Amino acid sequence: MVSRRTLVLGGLALPGASLASIGAWGVVKRRFGSSECSTHCFQEDWTRFEYSNFYHELFELSRSHKLANVATGPAIKAEIREAFGGDRLHDALDGSLQTLSRSRTEGFALHKLRFDLDCGLPVLGCAAVPRATPRGLVLLAHGMGTTPERCFNVQFPDYMKAIGARLCAAGFAVWCPFLPQAGNQPSQNNLAGMLSLAGISYHNAVCSALNLGPWAMRQINVPELRAFRYGMSWGSVVAGNLEAATGALTPTVLSGYLRDEERLLESDWLERRMGQQFVSYLHEIPNASEFFFPRLARLVRPCRIYFEVGEQDGLNNNAFGLDEVFAKVQAAYREIDASNAVTMEPFAGSHEVAGSKAIAWLQTLS
Repeated sequence: MVSRRTLVLGGLALPGASLASIGAWGVVKRRFGSSECSTHCFQEDWTRFEYSNFYHELFELSRSHKLANVATGPAIKAEIREAFGGDRLHDALDGSLQTLSRSRTEGFALHKLRFDLDCGLPVLGCAAVPRATPRGLVLLAHGMGTTPERCFNVQFPDYMKAIGARLCAAGFAVWCPFLPQAGNQPSQNNLAGMLSLAGISYHNAVCSALNLGPWAMRQINVPELRAFRYGMSWGSVVAGNLEAATGALTPTVLSGYLRDEERLLESDWLERRMGQQFVSYLHEIPNASEFFFPRLARLVRPCRIYFEVGEQDGLNNNAFGLDEVFAKVQAAYREIDASNAVTMEPFAGSHEVAGSKAIAWLQTLS
């Protein structure tokens, strides 16, 4: 049954009771963030939108042997297959899509969708459609400790700064899948380990869920649109790796993640955090820096990339090589005469979405 709600722009009424704890990454975001809403917003969403049930369902699917090592989607470029655990992305199972709810605002309709990947893993996400004819489709990859619904909540935004609603106001349809996690890095890594038992790559699954935005939109009768991507924090890694995997040359905004990964992993900052899990499942792959900028530039060029980084972002700054990394990205693009295809916008902020100039950039390309 489809429920109808009018709550996207309103507050969330439930108290912040949750199984999710903020962990090391949550502490970093709380320290360096400046959003109106912090960890308690995720805790409210975690319960209200039933992501707690969804998280536990994934483990039950594994225990019931309902997950399989199957990937029938688009081919993955050979240079980055190691990060994806195979040579193909996942496809969606035909007939599996369900519309769980619909809500409306003055500017757009929001559809909560669920469907299954070919490997048996379910996907939850929000598909937003503006009232006017969309000028394009943005595949929005959120970061840790937030939800798709929060990306459309303008009254109580978190570090995503209601970017989904703002993209709709700018004329874009938006597909935003839930990044499976319980608000912290350990929960994401635990899921990655569990899925590996069935031969499934967590990274492949989340990148595939983002990539299936055009398919999901077609299921709710939205016509084919030109695709763009917008990733924030870990979602920035997902969006960038998806471009490297497909070579689709999809114009992409990457927000809140640009640094020298090798410098961070060898830093005193990380060394002192002996009791805190900070690095991700992706970092545990040998030569993992290949999957991050600046090295990733050679796999995505000449794709148009717009980087936005807050000047007070605690982990994406010159202490961890921000300007040097961007210079290397520019150099890699310059080798193929495409230096104008990459832009970086430092803005007055912290670990958060900026959006205004990036949205204008997307509009010029749509």
